[in-house]
Amino acid sequence: MSVARPVSSAPRFVERLQNQTVREGDPVQFTAEAVGVPVPMIGWQKDGRMLPTGGDDRYRVETDGGRSSLHIAAARPDDNAWFQCTAASVAGTATNRARLVVHGNRPPTSQFSPTRKHPYDTKKLRKN
Repeated sequence: MSVARPVSSAPRFVERLQNQTVREGDPVQFTAEAVGVPVPMIGWQKDGRMLPTGGDDRYRVETDGGRSSLHIAAARPDDNAWFQCTAASVAGTATNRARLVVHGNRPPTSQFSPTRKHPYDTKKLRKN
């Protein structure tokens, strides 16, 4: 009598996350899909620290099976970071990461340009 072993396979990501460059205030979305048996659990990190799964309005994570999306409603300069998605199950773990670059808004330019005052007369000198 043989006992059937459950078949398992380590998680793997279907596609690599893509680096993104946005302007301050722009929305951002990272989406990852991992496959494996059993279906892996998904978690997100920012620069190696787990992102909160609830209570933080800045980062929203939606997960359905092995597909997960990280949403940032309005990117800020402190969101310049590596974002990593980790898929884990009893069969193993896999990671997928991408860089987010947030360009700050430029300060408004003044409509007046400063005038430069010289301590000496800048009129042309006449030759005798």
